[in-house]
Amino acid sequence: MWLKCALALALILGTGHTAFTREVGSECSTPPLVAINGLKRTGCQNLGSGTVERYLSDKSLSPYASEFDQRDLTVARGKDLKAVMTAVGIDSRSITSSTGSPLLHLPMADKVSRVGLNKRNFRYRSWNVSTERIEYGAQGGAPGFQITCAVAVRSSKERAVVFAECFPLEEKDRFIRTLDSALH
Repeated sequence: MWLKCALALALILGTGHTAFTREVGSECSTPPLVAINGLKRTGCQNLGSGTVERYLSDKSLSPYASEFDQRDLTVARGKDLKAVMTAVGIDSRSITSSTGSPLLHLPMADKVSRVGLNKRNFRYRSWNVSTERIEYGAQGGAPGFQITCAVAVRSSKERAVVFAECFPLEEKDRFIRTLDSALH
């Protein structure tokens, strides 16, 4: 099934994908698309007719902090939706599985015990958003920590933008505010 393939792809890409980890340099001459306090553009790469940017928050100095405490947002943009989706490896006909997006960087991908696809995508303003609930295993097979992975797509005649991020369940509003912050 597509979901199993998508999870396998996400696990592979989440642990070793290097296309979006390069430092900002001569790869991109465009200004950052996102301007949010606490997020820095750490990678940028031109892909055909589009650009992929990666944004990270600073790592927490707390000794109790984990990968779940650092924001990892990836943004793809270009003039044509189909070209952007093709460049980043997403099937433009059906965005039903967000973990299948190579734009996502799933924290501790090897510890995922279950992926629950949300049957309904939702719209937020001009964005189409697809989400999945990711559950991590705990000792004794008990349900563990849960996060949401989301892919949001917006397109017009002039431009297409895709946002992808995994976040704790209580941070959905923060993700929505991020969509609002996309610079035009």
